[in-house]
Amino acid sequence: MAIRDHQSMDVGVMVRTARQWGHVISANPYPQAETLPKTVHAFILDRMPEPGRIAMLEAKEAGSEEWRIADGTLYLHTPDGFGKSVLGNIVERTLKVSMTARNWNTVRALQGLADAL
Repeated sequence: MAIRDHQSMDVGVMVRTARQWGHVISANPYPQAETLPKTVHAFILDRMPEPGRIAMLEAKEAGSEEWRIADGTLYLHTPDGFGKSVLGNIVERTLKVSMTARNWNTVRALQGLADAL
């Protein structure tokens, strides 16, 4: 409501505590994030998708891309880069849940901001 009242914009906001954000980092199943952080992305989900929607995403041909959902976060590994990603462009449309995505550099930067508080 504060954003709507102050900026005249009605937008969704997803909030995670510093502890929850730390869990986003520790639950990442892709160790490639440490050396190639632009190839790993965290999609913070508003809620868990329906099982049928997850099955639809599993059925998509994604080449070398991989993904996993853990505790409200979808982790996407795009070895060829997000710009060439097949899944990056269809995740939200397929799963039908609100989400926001960040590459691993941004995920770590947000953790640094949370740690500084």
